[in-house]
Amino acid sequence: MNIRACTNHGKKMFKITVPNGKYPNGKPRYATLFRKTKTECKEAALEFLKVEEAAIKNLRKKTLGDCHRQIQKLWDDKVANKETNPTEPGGMTQSSKDRLEQNVNKLFEILPYGNQTDLSIINKEWYLNFYYGLKKNNTPSIALRVRNILNNLLQTGEQMEWIVSPHHAFKDTHKIIYRSQGKAAIT
Repeated sequence: MNIRACTNHGKKMFKITVPNGKYPNGKPRYATLFRKTKTECKEAALEFLKVEEAAIKNLRKKTLGDCHRQIQKLWDDKVANKETNPTEPGGMTQSSKDRLEQNVNKLFEILPYGNQTDLSIINKEWYLNFYYGLKKNNTPSIALRVRNILNNLLQTGEQMEWIVSPHHAFKDTHKIIYRSQGKAAIT
């Protein structure tokens, strides 16, 4: 940021250039600010950069993919716990983690924007539309697994304070019923 004296529309002023993003080809883009004094110029540049930083922060909204990365860390930790202490509770086998990953992949196939689905658009209406579409277009087994994994991702988003999830509102009223056709497991 270099302040220079200049003439703008016939008036003596000062100008400063500040970074303002990048062009699609990768070249840096600059904004030029004109003010009457050097001090005003410097203050305007600092204010511009503060606003620009806030805009960039808001631009980077959280997605279901971010929730997925957070929950993957938890799953990796559970797998490590199971490998070090197999008899202790709180662990998970690698095959269980792989099954959950398959469920996440199926969820991202179903969603129109996949893992780039913005958390800010998920509200009660979105969740109900997703629920009815899921139940209508998939088998009860897939619908149950995909809904459960979506609830897990939304719960992770809540834990990270990225979203107030609507899935709690429908816990008791909107259920997917699925009974396995095979034999009952011996426990």
